[in-house]
Amino acid sequence: MAGSPNPSKRKFALDAPISPPPLKRKVQSTITQSAVASFFTPTSSKPPTPPQKVVWMEQSPDDNTPSTLLVGKYQPPNDSNSPQTTMAEEKRRKVAAFDFDSTLITTKSGKKFASDAQDWKWWHQSVPDILRKLYHDEGYRVVIISNQGGLSLTADTKAKAPKANRTTKLTSFKTKASTVLSQLGIPMSIYAATGKDIYRKPRTGMWKELLEDYDIHIPGDLDLENSIFVGDAGGRTARNVGITFHTPEEFFLHEAPREFERSFEPSDYLPDFSAAEVPDVYSKKNDQEVVIFCGSPGADNTNADSDVRSKWVELAGKHNVQIRLRALNPTMNPEKRDILPGLAFKMFSSRYQRPAISEGFQDITEVKFKFDGNEAEREIWSRYWT
Repeated sequence: MAGSPNPSKRKFALDAPISPPPLKRKVQSTITQSAVASFFTPTSSKPPTPPQKVVWMEQSPDDNTPSTLLVGKYQPPNDSNSPQTTMAEEKRRKVAAFDFDSTLITTKSGKKFASDAQDWKWWHQSVPDILRKLYHDEGYRVVIISNQGGLSLTADTKAKAPKANRTTKLTSFKTKASTVLSQLGIPMSIYAATGKDIYRKPRTGMWKELLEDYDIHIPGDLDLENSIFVGDAGGRTARNVGITFHTPEEFFLHEAPREFERSFEPSDYLPDFSAAEVPDVYSKKNDQEVVIFCGSPGADNTNADSDVRSKWVELAGKHNVQIRLRALNPTMNPEKRDILPGLAFKMFSSRYQRPAISEGFQDITEVKFKFDGNEAEREIWSRYWT
């Protein structure tokens, strides 16, 4: 079971049990055939007992930031104090992490997004038994890590949706997740990232939180080689944390792995430069000269096409001075960012024309990106962030 979080770091919001209250029954009782059958059914064959409570917590990246990570912890009833459970938990060095939607469950309605808390079914009928086997037979610690951008843990004053809608979505998700956890019937946690911050996959915030919650320290307490992540996002999360990735089809249906090539590999943009390969970015050649930049968003976002650049060439010619150009990181930056959205890159690329000497420049120097940092910083730069 997860260790106690550090109270100085996290914000807690323990919910009351979300299971519905027991129905009031009449004095007279009717015994159904299903009840009789259940009485004689072996305990091992009965479905898991619904939870008495799922403990929900909210966590924030730091003390000055609103909560954006929702964590639900489930322990089967009458199992939390079991010596066998405690011993088993202490020995678990392998983590089996799963995405939630389109991996463990899908909508019953067939819609892309669930219409309510009951609109779900297992992604495949084999899912529950496979997860129970991972926990009981193979010694895995089973967790769910999921991006849930449609949820909000705090009121957004700029949001157009009413507060009631935010609360309804959050309650519906908790109800659905609690039902899933109770049907699985094994000790496990679900982590849901609701913001676009360090917790959101493929960033590693949720992974680090679960390791801290379970008091797992790398490398001694974690078997990275045999830990796995199952999801449908191209394996970027698994690549960032260094564990094996499987698609749901590969893991649950035993389909052969599909060959794929990522269109963007961060490490490809961190080449090792020798001193001789680093270009001389700027050395003054003339008593007076004009130097202009040409670069995409994130580097410059100016002078994309010849029409714009011609204005500077004309100005330099009017004053009879040389004009030079520095092309910043001429390979288009492929990533999308919150501060610089994908549309900004797309618009720049659509009007970009490669600079040419014939436009009137004395010279053109291409200034490629050069990473400057230690190995730990290089490892961070090599991760997927979106």
